[in-house]
Amino acid sequence: MAHIKQGGKHGDKANHPYDAKAKKKWQLAFGNGVCAQPEKLYSLYCHPYGRGKKKTYCVYVDFKDWKYHGKSMGQRGIITAYWSKGQDGPKGCDTCLKRKSD
Repeated sequence: MAHIKQGGKHGDKANHPYDAKAKKKWQLAFGNGVCAQPEKLYSLYCHPYGRGKKKTYCVYVDFKDWKYHGKSMGQRGIITAYWSKGQDGPKGCDTCLKRKSD
């Protein structure tokens, strides 16, 4: 959540919302199922949104175990969530994948 609150790696807080509306978008993205799995324990979920100005909400989830001082703290969970312009590919997945590499 800290990564999202700081606005991601580019400091763009407006593009990385984490309020109640954003959390509903996370749920919609999860409901669409896994969009892509760039790594074994790392998944991308997408939710296309909007009429006119088309955009896609992208949610990355890390399923790797997280340890703190040798103690298992469970899985890392959502590591970032952001808006991306466009709706390329199934469920907007290609749009999210392009944005990640920008």
